[in-house]
Amino acid sequence: MNNRNKVLQFEIDGVSYGLMLFFVRHCVWASEILPLPFAPPAVDGVVNYHGKIIPVFSARKRFGLRKKALETSDQFIICKIPIKGTETISEVRPEKPAPKPRTVAFLVDSTSGVVEYTSDFFTSAERIANGLAHVAGVLKLPNELVLIHDLGQFLSDEEELLLDNALHKIQVPAVKHSA
Repeated sequence: MNNRNKVLQFEIDGVSYGLMLFFVRHCVWASEILPLPFAPPAVDGVVNYHGKIIPVFSARKRFGLRKKALETSDQFIICKIPIKGTETISEVRPEKPAPKPRTVAFLVDSTSGVVEYTSDFFTSAERIANGLAHVAGVLKLPNELVLIHDLGQFLSDEEELLLDNALHKIQVPAVKHSA
């Protein structure tokens, strides 16, 4: 099986969720999140990830879950967000230059591993209900159901624009060095 049939399973408040593995790059321990003025409500702030400032997405805020303080056991799932309107990061119209996918940190309580599945155990969001925002589908495991987040739809177009503007305001201009 390839990464299209794998999900990284994680927990928030003891409930299992998942992200399609082909969007996931790394899992790291969470660190201090700096507030990002003018960011959309589903963005907790920003973190420095290997010298790059990246936004932190909050499933807690997006789904109206209770707020909690950052704990030492919390993790960031570092992901590449697909370009809107495409299934994967690599699917871009050849007539247009490919926009760079957005690197983000997704804040979770813990990760529990990678689950491989066949299509028999996955139900797409469209088959559950029309207009299920932010959800790719549900994975049926022997003892639980796992709600799979759709990171490509995590932010609306308007929220994407707000985030771009907020990030642009904090970027430090390059310093010219004189010879």
